[in-house]
This record gives sequence, structure tokens and C-alpha cells, in this order.
Amino acid sequence: MALKRYYFDVYDVPAEKLRSEDWMLQLLTGLQNCLAIEIADYREILCVEQVPVADTGISAVGIGLSSHITCHSFDKRGTIFIDCCLDTKDEHGDLIAKIIRQLEPRARVESCYCDLTNGGRFGKQLVLKLPKCLVVEAANIIHNVMMTIEMHPLCEVLSYGRSQDYTILQPIMESHIAAHQNGDCMELDIFSCRTFSEEIIMQLLPEAKVIARVERGRYYPL
Repeated sequence: MALKRYYFDVYDVPAEKLRSEDWMLQLLTGLQNCLAIEIADYREILCVEQVPVADTGISAVGIGLSSHITCHSFDKRGTIFIDCCLDTKDEHGDLIAKIIRQLEPRARVESCYCDLTNGGRFGKQLVLKLPKCLVVEAANIIHNVMMTIEMHPLCEVLSYGRSQDYTILQPIMESHIAAHQNGDCMELDIFSCRTFSEEIIMQLLPEAKVIARVERGRYYPL
């Protein structure tokens, strides 16, 4: 069974909240609690170096077994990009939106579409299905993807689980790359605020099959 994913772009959030580590942690833990995900490891990373001044903010990321939550804020744009992945058959989209609005009632909460037909204004997200592999192999895939599309690590890689069941997430300055072992396959999330070539990714990973192409930031203030 494919993992369930939720993609939300959130606009019109006050800058003081988006540059507050405490508020971003509230958002991360609020989502964790509503989704009943047991977070095994998390990071809050200030994105203030080597990025354009207009794109500073905070990345709050957490991982569990077959799950991750990432919240990437841009305080000068009033925007958060939220990505939730979990192993469930239930629908949680309305609950996620409710948690966001509880923390910021004025926010404009947009659920993203799994297509790129209209062209996102904030890069894109590609979700791939690959053959089952060991955790070491998955870590190498993440590293090779990051280097091939010229992305930049934001901190050390986060990992949780065993060789057969695991989650790996590499925060990057451009957002994140994550891998989840899920039954008889591995699923790979590539999310970047800077566009990248899908063709190059598929050349690097010829066995990969596309699960979703996700449009992000359609209303991102430029």
C-alpha cells in the first residue's frame, strides 16, 4: 500500500511567527499529535545563511517509522510549506488544516494538487517508487540525488528504523529529500523550492516509477 501524503501551502502568516522557533515547534508537535505519529527524531534549523534574504526562515522536520512531517517557513513571504507522510488508510486532510488554523486563524490554507500542469511558483515535489533496498542503499540514493540536482544539505541526515523498515530524511537548503521503506518497495520524496530536471532524476534512477508530481507554491508571493 502506498503511503498517504498531504501537501499544504500556507499563506498570510505573520512574519514574527514564522521566525519563531517556539511557534514552529508548536506547529510540528500539533501536527504530530493530530496524526498520532510517534516522532523518533526532529530538528529545527534556522535558514539564514547562503540563501536569498527574501527566503530566510525555519525548517522544522520530524521523522517516525514510515512517516515524516516537514514545515518550511519563509518569514518575509508569510508562507509555510507543509509535507506530511504517514502509513494509514484514514483521511487526515481536514484535520491538518484545522490544526494550522488553530495556530493562525488568519492563514490561507491551500491543499496542493498532484500535478504540474499550471506550474508551481515554488519549485516542485516528485514522489517515486523504487525497488525495496537496505537502509544503506537508500541513504546512498538520497545523497546521489542531492548531488546530481545540485542541492545543499541543511544539517545531518535524520534516520530511524532497521535495515528492512526505515525512514531517512535529509533536510536541504531547498527543502528536503526523504526515503521510506514500505512493504516491498522504497518510496522517495524529492521536494525543492528550486526547480530540477525530472529527466535527470529518472536517468539516475531508471527503475523508479512516478507516484506523484506535486505542484507547490502556486500563490507564493514573488
